[in-house]
Amino acid sequence: MSPRAVVVGTVSMDLVATSTDASTASAAVGNSGANIAVRLAAAGWEVDVVSLIGPDSVGDMIIEDLRRWGVGTEGLVVREGYLSPRVFQILDGVDRGTASLLFTCPRCGRPRGHRLEIPRPDELPPAFWNRASTADVLLADVAAPLSTELAAAAHGIVWFEASLRESTTAAMRALAGHAQVIKVSSEDLEHFLPALETTAPDARLQIITEGAAGVRYRSRDGGSWSSWHREPSHLMQEPLDTIGAGDAFTARAVIEMRGGQPPATAVAEGSTAAARACLAAGARGDMEGDGAPADTWLAHGVPFRCGRCERDDSER
Repeated sequence: MSPRAVVVGTVSMDLVATSTDASTASAAVGNSGANIAVRLAAAGWEVDVVSLIGPDSVGDMIIEDLRRWGVGTEGLVVREGYLSPRVFQILDGVDRGTASLLFTCPRCGRPRGHRLEIPRPDELPPAFWNRASTADVLLADVAAPLSTELAAAAHGIVWFEASLRESTTAAMRALAGHAQVIKVSSEDLEHFLPALETTAPDARLQIITEGAAGVRYRSRDGGSWSSWHREPSHLMQEPLDTIGAGDAFTARAVIEMRGGQPPATAVAEGSTAAARACLAAGARGDMEGDGAPADTWLAHGVPFRCGRCERDDSER
């Protein structure tokens, strides 16, 4: 029987272009939750995503791309009035090594008009609660009432991928109190420090990613925490695109931990996966030819604009 995971988190449509002047972009479902879910599904896991989308064209594309990778979408909630998130990226072809995130629409210049959210507990289909509680892994990338309630009822590994800064201190503490694993970027460490300080009785692993410097981690096995260990970066050449590397790390580490490997092995294998992800464009470019769809992008030539631009055009 395949391992099962439920991923509770934010999803978006990543639109990646070569310049801010581009009129079109390549598109693929993104954000940490979706990226991790896709990688687990490609590795043979049975995966469901719990997230929030709007009744719009991007929401339809998100569903299509997740299903294309074999990810279950029954936990996707469509909320009236919510705009499915779009993330604008410019692939850096000069300095290399990063994909620049744009915080405004490349067409109209308006900032992102809404918060990234997940469903409320009352919006999740009743039958889905049992599916989440019996999964081998419950992974959440945002601390909110729904992710905390699902984590409290989970019987498998609970992994808190602390990445959304919109999480409040109270919410992150509540979720961390049920998590066996917490992972956070050094860039967000100050914000998420309350989560690292709130440990579940059965907490096993804490990870701090540090970009080119690698990762720090500490573990425990029923007793006190170990000292902090360092795993150097496994990247041996200049990166092309670092977007999605952290998600590749997490997916691989989850697989190793579910397989019974010790934390040190999970961290090392995750680091190798992250390095490989940096050598291809897009969050999943490294997966080509690895049992993945023929094209890791859902579509090319997608309008490089926000949902409000699209709505304005349709109303003319």
